[in-house]
Amino acid sequence: MEISRDRPALRAGVLLVGLFVAACGATPSATPAAQSDLELGLAAHVAGDYDTALTHYENALEEDPNNKFAHYNIGLIEQLNNRMEEAEASYRAALEIDPDYVPALFNLAIVRTQADDFEEAVELYQRVIELQPDR
Repeated sequence: MEISRDRPALRAGVLLVGLFVAACGATPSATPAAQSDLELGLAAHVAGDYDTALTHYENALEEDPNNKFAHYNIGLIEQLNNRMEEAEASYRAALEIDPDYVPALFNLAIVRTQADDFEEAVELYQRVIELQPDR
């Protein structure tokens, strides 16, 4: 899967946040299989093998539908490939699980900004600031 090359700074920033978060990806409901798939997905993601990463993240969700990290990382790949509707759906799925999940809030704000929905984007950015006032 080829990533769009027109936004290198966004691509790097979004990916770094996602990869850090995925490394910490255990959820209370995670089965060993879900955790393994999340870790394999992360390894593929870091290696640039996005098709394999997506497969592992989707497998993790089959085992653990409430894994916000898998939803988020799918959103990252979709966003980096300029599939904004799919990215938005994945970020919203992560936020249904954890409404205070800052990486998903932040990336959803970027998606909404790109969609010219500045009202929602501002609300999302404000929420990020509320949750992390010292950053």
